[in-house]
Amino acid sequence: MALESACQLPTGAKYWQAAERKGAISLPFLMSTEVKNNIRQNIFMNSLLLRGYFFILVFGHFLMNKNVIIGHRYKFKRDEKLKSRKLIQLLFKEGKSFSHFPLRIIYAQPEKNYSHLQATFSVSSKNFKKAVDRNQVKRLMREAYRLQKALISKKLEENQKNLVVFIIYTGSTLPEYNNIFEKMGKGLDQLLKIISAKP
Repeated sequence: MALESACQLPTGAKYWQAAERKGAISLPFLMSTEVKNNIRQNIFMNSLLLRGYFFILVFGHFLMNKNVIIGHRYKFKRDEKLKSRKLIQLLFKEGKSFSHFPLRIIYAQPEKNYSHLQATFSVSSKNFKKAVDRNQVKRLMREAYRLQKALISKKLEENQKNLVVFIIYTGSTLPEYNNIFEKMGKGLDQLLKIISAKP
């Protein structure tokens, strides 16, 4: 009776019966059907609450970043990826750079380009011997860049300017995404100030 009074939510649904049949969930045989259904419903509601809390944390962190534009479609298109050898050579020959450890950002503003904003990412093979680790770091950088480049891209289109960027990870240990996201945001903020400055 005490267990029944503790479970006041509506009775459970077919989901839990199917889960029990598959062996994913196992409740004591001696419990009444009503008690079992109430326990299932409690478990289900708690899982929904946990998922909602996690979503609020992630989405809140995303919205707090000032490089994020509500309603913008965050894509990293093919023509936004820097692949031209001439432009990369131009970057290392005439480009300027700054650092927000563990990121080093090299940039240049060519007069002509296929896209207003192009970027590429690199990880030193000296610090990471395994290609799997290098690819993982590059994925983190690309994702952090993709979600925060909107303001720069919009500013370049408004001013009819071009920008090519080479972003290098200079750390020696595998980073956490939050750290990469934060440092990428600071780097893009600095780029935004540079392209917004009057010549």
